[in-house]
Amino acid sequence: MQTTPEIVKRWSNEVQEAVQSRAALVQFHALALLHQIRQNDKLAVSKLVITLTKGNVRSPLAQCLLIRYTNQVICESAGNAQTGIGHFMTYLESCLWNKSEMVIFEAARVITELNGVTSRELIPAITVL
Repeated sequence: MQTTPEIVKRWSNEVQEAVQSRAALVQFHALALLHQIRQNDKLAVSKLVITLTKGNVRSPLAQCLLIRYTNQVICESAGNAQTGIGHFMTYLESCLWNKSEMVIFEAARVITELNGVTSRELIPAITVL
């Protein structure tokens, strides 16, 4: 990606398909690469996060990465009053009841560190911890 980004961008459709792979590490690396490809376009990153939070990301590593990207989108859209973060908060709250402990801890960490979190949104994270 650092030496020839044009070549990697040409393969973005294949990387998008790799996110749906059954292999945990393939999902993780595909998600990380997709984010790196789109990192300079905030709208593209936001669409990626929205799509994947609705989708089926099974890998705990990829879910942790997606939680971090969700946090990034929430923080970047904090100044924009028209951007609703309800969907993102619903996703983060659903991650609190995941089978994997690292996903639970990552979601709880993100929820507790967010600015402007209400007590209703904070209570589930504290309860899980």
